[in-house]
Amino acid sequence: MEDTVEVPVKWHKNFVARRGEMLNQIAADYGGVSVSFPRSGSESTSVKLSGAKECVTGAKSRILEIVDDLVCPYIVTHSVLQTDENQKDILLLVY
Repeated sequence: MEDTVEVPVKWHKNFVARRGEMLNQIAADYGGVSVSFPRSGSESTSVKLSGAKECVTGAKSRILEIVDDLVCPYIVTHSVLQTDENQKDILLLVY
């Protein structure tokens, strides 16, 4: 199966950096799916995926998750600090 996913050009470098480490990991995690980004300097946002249907679907979802993380890198988590038996304080941490 072949499919495409749109990835803004400014995020391409995050996928192809370090000799395509992230792309290699995606391929390993999703059954050897092939992921092809446009050539450097191209303004195209279309990334081509090919492989088994389930693998392409999984890789596409993972790529979109990564792009979401790049667009909004701040993750809000919370920790509960117990000051005594009857009172709890909530501390929000932003990373």
